[in-house]
Amino acid sequence: MTWLIVDGYNMIGQWPALSAEGDGSLEDARDRLNARLSEYAALSEWRIVVVYDGYRVKGNPGTRRTYPYLEIIYTPEGVTADMAIERLAAQLPKRSHFYVASGDRLIQETVLSLGGLRMTGTELRRMIADARVSAHRLVHKEVPRSTVDGRIDPAVRARLEKWIKDERGSS
Repeated sequence: MTWLIVDGYNMIGQWPALSAEGDGSLEDARDRLNARLSEYAALSEWRIVVVYDGYRVKGNPGTRRTYPYLEIIYTPEGVTADMAIERLAAQLPKRSHFYVASGDRLIQETVLSLGGLRMTGTELRRMIADARVSAHRLVHKEVPRSTVDGRIDPAVRARLEKWIKDERGSS
């Protein structure tokens, strides 16, 4: 299974359209990012974990919400998203194939040292857009009609057409 760990607020900062759409609030931008990641997770069957900083919120115990293919983590007070991402990456099963989407250079270097691959905001946007286009094409693909007409021998076809014509003429 392929894993993708996303630095949530970092990606929102690198993806201006998330804030520009809707009412422009941070909550709305989070919802849009989560929706796009959830859609991508369903299409790709990747396991995606998106991590948001909650470390500055007094008394924040942190929260985790788990959905099929997507987990959303809000870090507790005193724990940064970077710390949580590093811990998550280190805890993945050995030989796991994983990416971390973050523009933070230190996180990118840490991910590489743990055997993962880094992904920028631009790469994440492109990957999601490409998956959406592929899914759209698949859903709207015309299914060729399977008829005998295209596979029948011309001589047999001529005899059948004559027979049909004769039958119509005699009735």
